[in-house]
Amino acid sequence: MKSVATDGIIALRRAIVVTVVFVASGTIGAQEMAPAQYLRTVREAEFHFSAGEWKSASDAYGRAVAANPHVAGTWFRLGLARLNSSDAQGAVIALEHGWQSVGPPTN
Repeated sequence: MKSVATDGIIALRRAIVVTVVFVASGTIGAQEMAPAQYLRTVREAEFHFSAGEWKSASDAYGRAVAANPHVAGTWFRLGLARLNSSDAQGAVIALEHGWQSVGPPTN
């Protein structure tokens, strides 16, 4: 069983990792979104996505990828949310961005 202190340390480590990703990718100023706000935005998007609220999910994922365009999974979910909200063109654009952020396969 984990203690409250252990949970706090884990949360701090996650925040540090997210901060490092933002700084390393040069996105900390892209939309002026702090790492904690980015995580809240992604959680909001996941909530709407799980509830089938496609427009709200698309809006939240859009804010997330504007702040950090280097997370392929967020682009993928944005594409699915757009597709489910009948925005096929927007879905294709998001899915292409997701594919580009991963880079070419390395076999």
